[in-house]
Amino acid sequence: MKKHQSHPAANIFPLNDRGPEFQGLAEDIKRNGLRHPIVLHDGKILDGRRRYLACRKMGVSPKFSAWDGKGSAVDYVISVNVHRRHLNKSQLAVAALRLLPMLEAEAKDRQRLSNGRGKREAKRCATSKGKATAQAAKRVGCSARYVEWAKKVQSLKPNLIAQVDAGKLSIKEAHEIVLGETAGPTRMNGRTMPVRAVACAPRSSRRKIIPASVPSDSDPTVEFICGDALIELQKLSSKSCHSCVTSIPFFLLRDYGVKGQYGLEETVGEWVARHVAVFREVRRVLRDDGTLWMNVADSYVANASYSERKRHSTSALRRAKRRAFHTTHLQRKCLFFAPQRLAIALAEDGWIARAEIILEKDNVDGCKDRPVRTHEYVYLFSKRDTYYYDADALRVDYSHNTSRRGYSTAPRIPKSADYDRTYELHPDGKLRGSIWRAGPATGAGDHPAPMPLPLAVDCVVAGCPEGGTVLDPFVGSGTTAVAAVENGRHCVGIDLSKNYLSVARKRLVGAKITTR
Repeated sequence: MKKHQSHPAANIFPLNDRGPEFQGLAEDIKRNGLRHPIVLHDGKILDGRRRYLACRKMGVSPKFSAWDGKGSAVDYVISVNVHRRHLNKSQLAVAALRLLPMLEAEAKDRQRLSNGRGKREAKRCATSKGKATAQAAKRVGCSARYVEWAKKVQSLKPNLIAQVDAGKLSIKEAHEIVLGETAGPTRMNGRTMPVRAVACAPRSSRRKIIPASVPSDSDPTVEFICGDALIELQKLSSKSCHSCVTSIPFFLLRDYGVKGQYGLEETVGEWVARHVAVFREVRRVLRDDGTLWMNVADSYVANASYSERKRHSTSALRRAKRRAFHTTHLQRKCLFFAPQRLAIALAEDGWIARAEIILEKDNVDGCKDRPVRTHEYVYLFSKRDTYYYDADALRVDYSHNTSRRGYSTAPRIPKSADYDRTYELHPDGKLRGSIWRAGPATGAGDHPAPMPLPLAVDCVVAGCPEGGTVLDPFVGSGTTAVAAVENGRHCVGIDLSKNYLSVARKRLVGAKITTR
């Protein structure tokens, strides 16, 4: 009997020629003959390696058939094996991991034929970061995140891949074991936990909470109030706060898991009306020279089926999106223009809109039928036309093209012969523009949408004098309070969720939570 080699595409799925399952297959072939022929491609076995070995073991003459050549040999192997073996998502991730070298080799061939990157044919190459993983995951029908986990497990703990492939361990469990062994034993609830226990611990217990560093020469106070923002604001004294810095609950983007929460209203008009009522009370609580710094972002009209694919999707958020989808007059995939609607409503309610700041962030979404959304908004409102604003606190460095004398080093044509291009440079830098770069949002525990701490710091120091009081009616995990305390300001924070206020209290040792 001629010995046949296996096709490279067939190696995506491992060959198991041992165990009772293979023995049963061999006995069945000896008793009933080979029912399904072995598929060959270029003289190599594309499908049926176990059947071929069983025939050799039992002395049965195998039957061969040529592959029809339709489509891709890899796709053919994936199709027949996925349906025949009933693989779970973790096992499919391991198959995708074996597929990666083939995709990278194909990509290099395309680059060679197209004379390198930049050519039209080279744009389909899969060697750039993330694309090969996504293609492999798409071919086998699993999550790209599972394939990334499989790559990490393969590089750090390759023996676990065999357990995942055998179905004894999920790829998530293997990834958590690797993370736990990398981090080492951890103390939890006053005792040292083993690596396995730490790896499988709830996500909330692994997220790092960074405490605030209080200046030694200041003694700021923080009060957290648990309750509805509108009701609790009505209990505060008029003109008692210097500035309000807050990141409001965005419309139909997050479910905070609290009854009566903001952001899951039936219509965008109802969302605007609730916030206008809240900020009307904020205006009363602020001093006459007070300012409001409000961080907000927009969302899209989407049905529930699309929402199920989102990372932070919950049943309550899907129900809210379904209601909004059926009640709005906007078409699907259309922007709600919620930030603009709210800004206009606040201006009509008596606020003075002083600035619209574009907050540049990393990729907020990964949509492929429009430009990726990489910005949010920060609106600056004031009560009066004169107010406290520390412009020097927001100054940034001058451009490298600005010389020490104060003019640009780029050649320009002067307006006239006696035109003086020089001007005096401020020692702290130039005035800041209306496009800001958002810093990292870290140290907030498991809050799904924490405010970036650098943004909160900029708003606090620019809108509130040192020793003043900052108000946040949607304080969440306490980022505004941390920014206030670290810069010598007092803070009053309100939130509906006791869980998030407990996170805020861990970040601010000594802060008290008041339940009224």
